[in-house]
Amino acid sequence: MGLAVYLPWLLFSWQYYGNPIPQTVIAKSQLDSEISLDVIFERLLQFPKVSSLTFLPPYAQFDTWEIFKPFAVILSLVCNFMWIFQVPRFVRVCSFTAFGMCLYLSTIPNTYPWYFPPILLLSLPCLHYCLVELGHAVRRSRILPISVHVLSGFFCLIFIVMYIEYSGMARHTFQHNEVEVRIALGKWLKHQVLDGEKVYLECPGYIGFFSMAEIYDYPGLVSPAVSSIAKTAGTNIVTLGWKLQPEWLVLRPNELSSFISQLGEEFTSKYKIIRVFDNKQVLADLLPFHRGVQYDSSFYVLKRVTVNSTNLALP
Repeated sequence: MGLAVYLPWLLFSWQYYGNPIPQTVIAKSQLDSEISLDVIFERLLQFPKVSSLTFLPPYAQFDTWEIFKPFAVILSLVCNFMWIFQVPRFVRVCSFTAFGMCLYLSTIPNTYPWYFPPILLLSLPCLHYCLVELGHAVRRSRILPISVHVLSGFFCLIFIVMYIEYSGMARHTFQHNEVEVRIALGKWLKHQVLDGEKVYLECPGYIGFFSMAEIYDYPGLVSPAVSSIAKTAGTNIVTLGWKLQPEWLVLRPNELSSFISQLGEEFTSKYKIIRVFDNKQVLADLLPFHRGVQYDSSFYVLKRVTVNSTNLALP
């Protein structure tokens, strides 16, 4: 049924793009080309940690959510393994599907917040069934029913606390990361980049849209030219950037450090820092318990020069 519904789109996209496989899949697949059974087994050991992200705020693995992480691990394991018990078929299907999705996410090198909402939806029937059955088991007791209500209320309270906390984080992140840094950077580039010049960066979204420039992104999600040379030049962000040598580079501090450490004077003599967009300290003051949001709070804009410039150094 799925093939019949999507066949017209598949044929059109194949003819238009020259490949039935999405460019994002082609680009990302090259990042993990040297995978082995040992690597897969090692990653599978991270299954409890990965599955627990279903019940934690985005990027919780980088933040100080330690008090909630054991709670999230227990919930995820219960939901992911309920299919092995004699429970209603619908609950078993939801549990097994959530288990399969978490198992898959455990085998890939990086996971992102938008991977987990479908798993959460599949987990909710499992949690509901557990609470209902627990209530049935203790319905004749005078004390235990109270504990069931307390447990249910505890679950709700934790989710409310995390929701309120994340709402504040999302509001500050959008304002200080997206509006004041990435959108502002894109609008600034729009007036700086000349026709025919290329911009190389890892995150093409806001910056690429508002700059209206031709983007070389790493690892080539929107740039087939990047993913094509990655087959021979390698998939390192520095290797690809140096192979392309575009007129502009937009790099996070850690990415710039990698360029300088790997290429040295050869790089610092060819690229000059033109401008810095940095809200890292602002977010550190506003959100001291959310270190993950600082990852996209600072960018260096570099331009290729034809004469030697002063050596670059991180401010």
